[in-house]
Amino acid sequence: MSKFDQFVDWHDERVTLGSVIGLWSAQVVNMSADIRNFPAEMVGNFGYDDFIDALFTRTFLEKAALETKITESDHEHYVIKASDELFSSLTRDDPGFAVIDSEPLLEKYRADPQYWWTRRIPAGGALGFEVCRMARAVRGLKY
Repeated sequence: MSKFDQFVDWHDERVTLGSVIGLWSAQVVNMSADIRNFPAEMVGNFGYDDFIDALFTRTFLEKAALETKITESDHEHYVIKASDELFSSLTRDDPGFAVIDSEPLLEKYRADPQYWWTRRIPAGGALGFEVCRMARAVRGLKY
């Protein structure tokens, strides 16, 4: 059986690892389209909540990959890596932890380098503007 077909627990249901990988990939592709199609200060289709949801999806995917023992010899590793590389190209380092500060449930990943995606912020487009606006609002700052 392929590791894509292995079941993992997601919230209160069982899903395949492949469906989690597919969700992460779809979220990154949607984020890419939004950044490309909507310049800054416009409302895009993929917003702050979608970005945070994608970070949680990737966090769960990391745990599921460990549970199913994904290694560099597995095809699944390279599918995840491709989406991660696209995500990295769409984001930049968040040295001020604006995203983590705006979402308290991400706090526990602040110091763990394994969860690098939680310390990234969109590099541009409407999404970049919205995430920065939300992060500033949480800190009580105007945008």
